[in-house]
Amino acid sequence: MSSKLTRAKRKKKPNYGWMQAEIDAIGTYQSRINWMSKMSSKAYTNIKEISLWVLHDKFGFGLKRLNRVCEKVQSAVIKNDQIGIKVDHMIIYCKKKMDIDIYAECKRIPRNARYQIAGIDHPKNPRDMLDYTQTATLACSLAICMVCTELQEIEKFSKKQIRNFVNECIALINDYLATGYITQEDVTAILKKEVKFDMRGGEDGKQQKGSANMGKSDINS
Repeated sequence: MSSKLTRAKRKKKPNYGWMQAEIDAIGTYQSRINWMSKMSSKAYTNIKEISLWVLHDKFGFGLKRLNRVCEKVQSAVIKNDQIGIKVDHMIIYCKKKMDIDIYAECKRIPRNARYQIAGIDHPKNPRDMLDYTQTATLACSLAICMVCTELQEIEKFSKKQIRNFVNECIALINDYLATGYITQEDVTAILKKEVKFDMRGGEDGKQQKGSANMGKSDINS
């Protein structure tokens, strides 16, 4: 047959479309990111509340001073998010300005207690353990770093007082929360009862003066 009569073979075009497996993988990854963010948010909120309890119980802070620290921390977190300051930047800042490694201090908290503060169970998959542990530890570090920064700048705490404050936070967690002697709900109730301070908002769902909005800014900072 003449080559002129032979039908030209069409070149097969490459298929650049997404395969279903890839779409599923992306969806799973995004769900994991969202879940990790939610876990970070809970850990941050709980540690911040614990820090405020320590300020009341060990340093004599009343409602007015607790409100001031809470509001200053919230404002600083939003500002940090806007200018791109992240958790590791805050950890380095505390090392330089206060001579304390907050991340190392938070690692003194038993791993299971960090999971408890973040509201998660011990991971069944060993590959998840590193992600869970690091996420919970960073969220705890962020909360304490932010409170320490405001204590130094606004309350004029010395380096010795900052270290004492951090030690009291870690001791309270290890001696009471980690052992199950008290729960996070007990911390909330104590602050409400003793100083009428409610960081999480009132019964009507409206945010009180001392409460903190936990949004993307707190987690991404």
